[in-house]
Amino acid sequence: MNTHQNKKTASSLVSIIMPAYNAEAYIEDAIKSVLSQTYLNWELIIADDGSTDNTRQLIQRFTDKRIIYQHFPHTGSNTLVRNRAIALSKGEFIAFLDADDLFERDALEKFLEPLQANPGLSCVYGFYRDVDENGKVINNVHPLLTSDKKGGWIVSPRADYTWENILGNGWPICISGGLMLRRSTWERVGEFNAKLKAHGDFEYMVRLFFDNPIGIYSLPYHVFRYRLHSQSVTKDPSRYKKIIQAYEQVLHWLFEELPIPDELKKLKSKRYAYSYRYLAQVRLKAKQPEIVRDILFLAISHQNIRLWDWLTICLTILLRSYLPSSVNQFVFKLKSYFKLLSEYTLFEDQRKLPYAGLKWKRSL
Repeated sequence: MNTHQNKKTASSLVSIIMPAYNAEAYIEDAIKSVLSQTYLNWELIIADDGSTDNTRQLIQRFTDKRIIYQHFPHTGSNTLVRNRAIALSKGEFIAFLDADDLFERDALEKFLEPLQANPGLSCVYGFYRDVDENGKVINNVHPLLTSDKKGGWIVSPRADYTWENILGNGWPICISGGLMLRRSTWERVGEFNAKLKAHGDFEYMVRLFFDNPIGIYSLPYHVFRYRLHSQSVTKDPSRYKKIIQAYEQVLHWLFEELPIPDELKKLKSKRYAYSYRYLAQVRLKAKQPEIVRDILFLAISHQNIRLWDWLTICLTILLRSYLPSSVNQFVFKLKSYFKLLSEYTLFEDQRKLPYAGLKWKRSL
């Protein structure tokens, strides 16, 4: 056991949930990133959704008894397999890592620190760096983090879970690899929604927000590496219409079924526009300009998107779809750099307080 870990930290078992399907290209690296954790008291539950490649054989090369492998008949639902893996787990805390992503070495340690210091927290989430198919870092700093000039990071207020951010600023930033929650929270909030074909992470985070609006804490750290590659479900050219349908399901639930404040319902058009813009941006990064145009032409005729919102939010992405991919990759990097510079003055004095004495400003 690492000497810098105190007894309280060392006593808490963390269950890491890893769904996998035909993951032979990257799953070894994902497992190695778990094995390299500075925090040692974990179990890795790998739930195989009926892989037909060498996923099983690669996993079975690892002899560490903390790795638990379970093979299931194929369902085609990453969410359903994730729920099954959670049901097999035993940890006091639950973390998540997809089979093509990578934990930073101190991810579990960073997750646990605030959760154990503040019992009022339901969950914590951190940020990610994009990496390419070979694991090379593409974006070294997440756009919602910036340096505090002392070697640390400051989180943008736009990353907080508030109604304004949920409804107005595009999807809140957390995806599953950046999340750790208490088992008691999972038992109270329930499973991930297996009916959704995509973006169940966002729907689940909104449910966490409803359960405890002051219990979600954003870590000022990069905790994992998100791999951009052609085999990714979100990049698969054949699946983009199903992903749009999943977005539509979540947005309908958000605006039509949840008791959101009346004064924020006016953000509906912008929220839909930002969602379609995000979907288009993902395809632009994946060098799929035809799909970018399909998505944005669907958006311009959408009954819930006003023309002005489409023009101000979506048009630039449409125009960029006609540029060479090399130009677009350069633009993404340039925009990320200038966003960091422009946001520094916005939140340099809003850095997070010590974990045990948090002052919350979030409310329903």
